Amino acid sequence: MEALPFSLEGRVKEYSLENGMKVLLLERHESPTLSFYIRFRVGAVDENVGMTGTAHLLEHMLFKGTKTLGTKNYAKKKKS
Repeated sequence: MEALPFSLEGRVKEYSLENGMKVLLLERHESPTLSFYIRFRVGAVDENVGMTGTAHLLEHMLFKGTKTLGTKNYAKKKKS
């Protein structure tokens, strides 16, 4: 089966970095732009038995912040 010109098949390159991060790269020379998508493989479906709570911790770090990052009123956010 021949891939259609707009198909991604055979055009996506996959790289694995030393830290375990997987990078998928698709070069498109039609536009001088860069776009990226980050996906964290965390959550109930991705957690191992005995190692739960990762998604909740990530939620707090991303949206509630820490004492030094991500919020202007940590004391108020910490209560919720």
